[in-house]
Amino acid sequence: MPDMQETVPWLLDLLLEEYHKQPNSMAHPVLDDFAAFSRDYLADHRVGQTWAADANVGITLTNQRQCTLCPGLNDVAGTMQQSHEVPVTTRNRASQGRRQLHDDSQPIQ
Repeated sequence: MPDMQETVPWLLDLLLEEYHKQPNSMAHPVLDDFAAFSRDYLADHRVGQTWAADANVGITLTNQRQCTLCPGLNDVAGTMQQSHEVPVTTRNRASQGRRQLHDDSQPIQ
C-alpha cells in the first residue's frame, strides 16, 4: 500500500512515464511501439501486490512501482475520500450511556 503522502499514478500514466525513460523514445509514441513496450514492461514487472483504493484498485509491481488501474480518484495523498464499501457510524460518548436499540417510548428494564 502506498505511503499516504504519495500521489499514485494510474496504470497508463505509469507506462508512459517508464516508456519515456527509454533511450530513443518518441515524444508521441506510435501505438504499436507503446503497446509492445507496455507488454514487455508488464511481463518483466509483474503484479506483486494489490490493495484497495477508493473507487479503484491499486497494484504494486515487482519493481516496487505503484499505480491504480483506473484513471481519476488516484490522488490518495492525505485524503479521506468517501468509501461506499464500509459505512461510517458515530459512537455515543461514555457519558451518554449505552446506545438504545429500541423505541424511546419503552423504558429499558
